[in-house]
Amino acid sequence: MALYNLAIDPGEDRDQKDQYPEIVKQLQQVADKYCRTLGDGLNNMEGTEIRPAAQL
Repeated sequence: MALYNLAIDPGEDRDQKDQYPEIVKQLQQVADKYCRTLGDGLNNMEGTEIRPAAQL
């Protein structure tokens, strides 16, 4: 994961993750939750709330 300040670094040249580890940790926790819920094709993780298309 990378962290950029787009207001001052719109080209995403300076990764800020080492300066703000707590923010990175919080973002990673949110991302992990979504991966568990929706699945993650890159890591072959099936989501817990996946259902067939067009069905509720």
